[in-house]
Parts: sequence; structure tokens; C-alpha cells
Amino acid sequence: MELQVRTIRLSDRTTATPVSPSSFVQQGTVDWTRLANASVNASVSVLTRLSGCGVELWTVSLAQVILGTIRLSAEGESHLNEALDKLHSFGSYGNAMLFGFGVKHIVRTLADSSEGMATVAICAAITEAHGMAISTQIVQEYAKLFGTYSDGALMPSYRQWEALVNACSGVLSRSPFGSIAEFFMKFSSHEHICGEPAQIARALEGLAKISGGRMKSMVLMGNSECGFLAAIAQWLLGLRVVVQTATGDVVYPSTDADTKNYQLLIIFADDLETSRTISRTADTYYISDFTDIYRVHSGLEYLSGRVDWETALTQSFGHAARKLRDTSGILGDTIGSAAKIYSEFSRDAPRKSGSRERFGKYNQYVTGRYGPDVSGQAFLDLARKRLPELACCKDAMELAVERSYEDACLHFEKDMALLKETCGCSRSCYPPADESSSIHLANQNQNERIKVTLSTTSSAGRQYCLRLLAHTIIQLVRQISTVASMPADLGPKRRGLHALFAEVEEKYPDRWDSPTSDIQFLDAFDSMGLIDLATLVFGVEHHFAYTERSSSQRLDKVSVAVNGGLCFILDSVMSISSRAEDSLRIHIIPGHIEWNQKLYHKVRDSSLGFPGGLMSPILLPVSEAGYKAQMRLIDNMTARAVITESSECLRMSWEIATAWTAFLLGPAALNDGIANATSDFSCTGKTCRPFTGLEERFYFTLYNMRLPYPGFGNELVPSDMPEKPNIILFGGNQLARCAAVAMNIFGAECILQESECIYCCARRALTAEKPNEQVIISSLTAEDLEHLLGKPGSLILEE
Repeated sequence: MELQVRTIRLSDRTTATPVSPSSFVQQGTVDWTRLANASVNASVSVLTRLSGCGVELWTVSLAQVILGTIRLSAEGESHLNEALDKLHSFGSYGNAMLFGFGVKHIVRTLADSSEGMATVAICAAITEAHGMAISTQIVQEYAKLFGTYSDGALMPSYRQWEALVNACSGVLSRSPFGSIAEFFMKFSSHEHICGEPAQIARALEGLAKISGGRMKSMVLMGNSECGFLAAIAQWLLGLRVVVQTATGDVVYPSTDADTKNYQLLIIFADDLETSRTISRTADTYYISDFTDIYRVHSGLEYLSGRVDWETALTQSFGHAARKLRDTSGILGDTIGSAAKIYSEFSRDAPRKSGSRERFGKYNQYVTGRYGPDVSGQAFLDLARKRLPELACCKDAMELAVERSYEDACLHFEKDMALLKETCGCSRSCYPPADESSSIHLANQNQNERIKVTLSTTSSAGRQYCLRLLAHTIIQLVRQISTVASMPADLGPKRRGLHALFAEVEEKYPDRWDSPTSDIQFLDAFDSMGLIDLATLVFGVEHHFAYTERSSSQRLDKVSVAVNGGLCFILDSVMSISSRAEDSLRIHIIPGHIEWNQKLYHKVRDSSLGFPGGLMSPILLPVSEAGYKAQMRLIDNMTARAVITESSECLRMSWEIATAWTAFLLGPAALNDGIANATSDFSCTGKTCRPFTGLEERFYFTLYNMRLPYPGFGNELVPSDMPEKPNIILFGGNQLARCAAVAMNIFGAECILQESECIYCCARRALTAEKPNEQVIISSLTAEDLEHLLGKPGSLILEE
């Protein structure tokens, strides 16, 4: 579905009501007594929008006082305005929900003052590189540096800071800031692990003093967090930044020989002892080292910028990516062979007996979940478009995709063996043991130097198995093919690509010494939800949280989620369709979920209603009058989005209704039904041989005669009738087909006919383990089937 942009003009912005920090902040401290007696005014419109974000007016006012001490440069303000002008909102079906940044979003109100711009910019910058928990703690710790009033009564709670930070997240997602942060972080040879929030806040305080003219320069020493702070200093504050190694070699800027004329000097130290040795050159005091590692589940909390698509592989995997590209012939042959193997199972290609078993057991997910742009030449075109670094492999890819399926399988396994040999690893390349290091801050105020230690724990640079890296590239292209729309300037997270590699590494069968071939690994990610895969690559917090795999939770799945300031939206939320190429896609939009001027983190399916009473089942043949009456009922079906609010999220489902009754069908549940619908059989849709005895071996109906729903069984089938598979003749009516798909979510296997011929669908049904429970949702009408069989009047009886 094509999304319609809701254009935002500067004239749409509402006047802000800032509290000027100059009135309450003197020499870096807040006059809490004056601030406690101050009054803050805001219109009802502004108060309503703040309430919708979960932020109190006092929190916003204090944030502008405190974060307003960080003065953006004129160029920094221009950068923020450009980022804001790129943000749009998109409406769901009937504009019931908005996704993105609406015309009246609170960040647009804040951006009408310099203090508000600083608040938005700093909060957005922090969330662009850190998870929400760490980001909130950094802002909260920065606020604590200004003291508190009396017993701390005026200091907002953690939840208030979290709500403010969340409202600003995503503002810089389409800006170059993420790439600039990654550029500076790359100078650290260590893994990018977050530092302690309190110490990062102290570094921000130093930048605030420089930007406000209260300090001449500062020195920041350590690892990856230094790079993040350098990006803020240069891109938002307009400070002169110099970067050098622990040995004194200047690595940025590359052309400026005068390294003494800096405002921020970054020194990337290799380890804790080196940092301490350097810092002892002047008076030094230390903030306690950061030893409590922040964790998400069992993993470390990482920070990460974004990488440009043009150099995404090299930026993320370094030497391993360059070494893999050096084997362009092997890599191209691998990717081209994979594209050919996938094409064997695309919806539009014929299948040969036995090929399904060699590829794996989840081919319904391959064809159902990923749609038409995942195989053959389309796969290669997408790979080269999104990953220009693969241009060197073009000739080898083009040659490989033209091979037969059998040859492609042989070449793919041979190529993987060659990559393993080139890599030299027995299974995969694991990182060395973690080493501790630290970040140090040194402030230079005119002739006075004060040094402060920031610390972090990180692991040394790791190696990446070439074989698993090739698998990662293939899975990345398949994931990108599921994205229906996203901004062209939105790049993946470097840590997101690392997380994808880690998932490949975890799932790869060789870790358990399994004899399973590399070919069977090609569908390893196909049972994962689209939102999980997209947030893995583009989001900030990389853990699977949106797809519940338990059957008892199938009706509580997430259809929209916000991660790292980005909305991840199933296409079935925007429109309703039974076609896999239309429904099984995802949209990625910077911003939030908005409903009734309130912000939400996710949308879940509502409880699924039972569609059994939607229409009465009619067994063909039937009278012409009865047929026309039923078809009118089908043609008059309606659908509307029903949205309700729960304690933790929104709930949304489609209400599909006829003149008789209605039922609810969740977008995620519909996606599951379509993805699991079988379309895995040899058929070109044109030249298949006829099926003899179709009328004798199948029921023809205008609704489902067998409802695979617990407690219903086959009650709608008279007991004296023999059991047969069922062919539903809805034609192309999308609502009726979706209703039929919903009836099969709980049980029987459904065959969703699209371009396949009805004869091959029938053969597939009869070869199933339980053929009598098969349901074919046909794209034919009764008239079409009569014409195909050459038996006019056999299904619709003339009166």
C-alpha cells in the first residue's frame, strides 16, 4: 500500500511557552528558590499534547532550563530544523491512527525556542545511539548535576524523564547525526559498549560550559562514548574537534596540522592503564570506574550509530567484509545460487518433486512471508541496489542465477565450503575475551586543567566467519525485501547488522555439529515475525519482543511497534488484503503511534471473533436466485478498523461485517493466516493438465463447510454426507477471502489460490496428510468454474 504523506509547514507550528534558563541558571547552578516561585503558562492545546506524551508541564519547563544550558550553534539549529522538516505523519485506514510526527507533535512546539531546540536535539541525539533506559538515565543524571530544591521535590521522576526522552526519539533518525556518530566511534578499536550515564552526563556538562563560553576547551579520553560526544560537539554545538590515538597520532581532522586550536580533543586510549598514565600529566581526580555492566536480557547494552548503505558492510564488519569482497567470484556465485534456490519456491515458479525436502520444511513461510521480490533476478537487483559494495560480484551473480536448480544447490554448497576454507575457521570466529578500558574527561578552563574519568567495559575487535557473513548478507537482502516503504536516507544500525550476524551465528547448525547443509539454513529466519526482523536491523534495542511463539498467545501479537524512535507497521494495518505481496510487508516510519492525541509504544490485535455466523454456508449446486442472494451478501461486506485502549497499548482489529453479523480479525493474525496458507506445488497457472473427477472428490461452496475451530468440528456438514475437501468459490473478493483465511487460523491447512490453477490446488490438497480437512480458497467464482469444467448450469441451476 502506498502511504500518503501529511505535509507539515512551518506555519503549522504552535507558539511555545519556554522558561528562559538565563533567568534561573547562573554559573552552572540553578536558583531553585526563584524557580520554585515562578509561574509557567501554557494553552490548553499545549497541555493536551503534553498529557498525550505523558509529560507534565513542569518537566518540560525544567528540561528547557537545564538542557538549555547546552547552547546549539547556528549551524546546529539549522541541522535540527532540517531534520524536523523531514518528519511527516501517515494515517492508517481511515486515519484512525497516525504514525510518525504529526503537525501538533510536542517536539514542534518545543522547537520554537532556542532552549526547546536544545532539549529536543540533546534528547534525540542520545536516543539515536543508546537504548531508552540508558538515554533516560543520562538525561536524569545531567539534571542532577544542577542540584535539587529542598528535599528534591521539584525534580521530575524517572518516568517523567523517560516520557520526555521518548517523545524526542526519532527526530534525528533521517539526519546525518547517526552516521557522524558512527564515524567518530570507529576510531575506537573496542566494541561499542555504553559507559556509565552519570559520567556521560558530566562530559555533557563540560560541552555545555564550552558552548556557553564558560570554558575554553576540554579533553576527553577513552573509547566509543567519546565518539558519540564528539558527534554532538561538532554537529550540534559547532565545536572544533580533534581526534588522536593514545600515542599522539592525529586521525581527525586529516588536513589540519594545527591540532592545538581545539575545543574538544578526543584521545582514544587502548586500555585503562594507558588512560591513567596519560591523565597523570596534570592534576587528576577520578570518578569511580564503571563496573556494573548494563544488560538487556543476557547481552551487554551497546551504543551504535547508523551506517550508510553504500558502505554498510565495510563499516559494520571491517576487514572480514573486505576479505569477503576479495573473493567476489565465490561471493557472487553464492548469492546468485541462493537467488536461484529461492526462485524455486516463489509463488510464480513451478516446483519439482523432491526439491522442497532438500531446501527445508518451512517453505510455506518462504513463499508466504516474503512475497515476490525475494528470488531470482529481483533478489539480485535488490541486493545491488541496497548494498552497492556487491557491485564487484555482478557478473558471478548473473551467471549463477541462470543455472538449473540442481546446479545452483551444488554450487551453493561448494561455495560455502570454499568460504569456510578461505576463512580458516572450523566453525565460526569467536571474539577474544573481554578487556576493560576507560573513558576519561579532562576540562581545560583557560590555564586550568581538571580531569575526570569516564569508564566503560568493551571487548576487543572480533573476527567474523566469512561463511556466516555470506549467510548474513543473504538474510539481510531477504529482510529488506519485506519493507514496503521507508525513508531512503534511513540507514541500518551498525549494531543491528552485528545483531543479525549474531542470530545467524546462533542458529547456524554447525554450532551443534549438525550434518544439515547450508541450503537448509536459507530459510532459518522465515518463521520470525516481520517486526522482529526489522527492529533487529533498524532499531536500537535488539531483542525479539514482538512475536509471541506460543499458540496460546497467537491472538495477542503486535502489529505496530515503536523501537528507537521508529514505527514498524505491518501493511495489514494500513489496508486489508489476502494477497501475500500486498499484506506481508512492513512500513518503517520515524516517529510514534498517535491516537486521540496520545502516544503509544505498540498496537496489538484485539480478541479474534468467530466468523462462523458471518454467512450461512451454501453447498453448490444452488438455484440462481440463491446464488445471487449469497453473492450480494458477499459483495456488500464491509470492513472498518476498531481501536481500543488497554493498560499497556492500543488494540486494533478489522471488523468485517455483513448484513447479518460481524467479527474481529487482527492484522497480525491475518498475516499469520496468509503466511501459513499453502501455495507450495508445481504450477505455472497456464499449461497444467486437467484434473479428472473434480466434482466427485470436492465440495464446492460459497462459505466454509468445515470450521476448524475448537468445539465446532464439522457440525455444518450433515452427518450423512461423506467427508471431502472444500473449495470455496469467492472469486477475487478480498474481504470474503480474508474471512475464510481467518476461519482456518486455528486448525486445518488452507490453500490460498492466487495465480495457481485450480487443478494443481486440488492435487496439492489430496496429497496432504489429512486431505479431507483441506480448504481451498479459490480465486474463481462459480461461473468461472462452470466455464472451466465446460459444464454450464452444473453449479448455478437455472430456474
